[in-house]
Parts: sequence; structure tokens; C-alpha cells
Amino acid sequence: MRWFERESATSAQPARRKRRLLLIGCVVLVLVGTIALVLATRTPSGQANEELTPTYVQYRGREYRLLDTYAHPEDVKRAYVRQYADVLERAQAEYDLPELDETTASDYKRMCFALSEEADVGDISDLVVFLDYYENPGENKAIEAEIRAISHQAESGELSEAEAEEQISYLLPNFSQTDD
Repeated sequence: MRWFERESATSAQPARRKRRLLLIGCVVLVLVGTIALVLATRTPSGQANEELTPTYVQYRGREYRLLDTYAHPEDVKRAYVRQYADVLERAQAEYDLPELDETTASDYKRMCFALSEEADVGDISDLVVFLDYYENPGENKAIEAEIRAISHQAESGELSEAEAEEQISYLLPNFSQTDD
């Protein structure tokens, strides 16, 4: 072998090593990303049950998206009540709140905002996010009732179709209309 052939043969080894290290680095990044994704979808109890379900309402053949709700709200509630029992009990006692359910979640959320200002409560942002989604079924029912009322007004001629559409648009979350 000539001197330049030996050099190219030995220089191929570092190139292979670099490719191997690059491949290993990519595999590690994929694994870390997957683990982070799994951990991000778990409740405080470690149960992966915070799946959100989109809700839709129809008006005049068009479908509008409402607020997302938990697929298994009572499972999620149990996990958060267990994790944040002290904060929820304190909010219930200090503000004379009834038991936590979908209809009282907004009251608890409001009280958690008030309690979050106090240093001894700690970080309760996850609890506030839970309460925000947990109250959505009631809010969706209220939106659906308003849309039915607007629909009756449009059918009776009290509102034009354009006025009805405009009023409905004010009720819906900003992502509400699905693509046709």
C-alpha cells in the first residue's frame, strides 16, 4: 500500500465513528422526546387518562367546535383531588364551597386563583388547568342552549341568517368553525 492509500483507509474510521455517534445521538433524542411526551400526558397519579375529547354542535348544516372536555372526567378528578387535597379542602372551607363537580369547578378555579397568591400554597397551575377543562361540559351546554335560542329566532324571522351566524360566532371559542 502506498502512503496515501493508508491515510485514506485510516481516515475512513473516524468518518464511520462520526456517523455511528450521530446515529446514536439521534436515537437518544428520539427516546428523550418520547419519554417527555409520555410524561406530559400523565396526571399527578401517573395515570395517562387526561385525554381530551373535542365537542361539536351543528347549526344549519355547519359544524362548530365547542370546548374540549375530558374523555374520563371522573378518573381525572380523582387524580387531582388526591394530589391537591389540601388546597381543595382549604378552598372549600375558606370560601364555603360545595363539593367539587363540573358545576362548581369554576368557583374552585376562582378560589384557586385567590389562593395562588399565598406563598404556602405552592404551584397549583396544573390544578387550575384541570379545573378549566373540568368545567367545560357545563359551558358547552350553555353555549348549545344559546345556539338553540338563536336558531329559533332565525326560524321565526326575528333574526336574519347573517345576524344569527354573527351571534353564534360570539358564543364560540376562536377555533370553533371546522373546515368545510
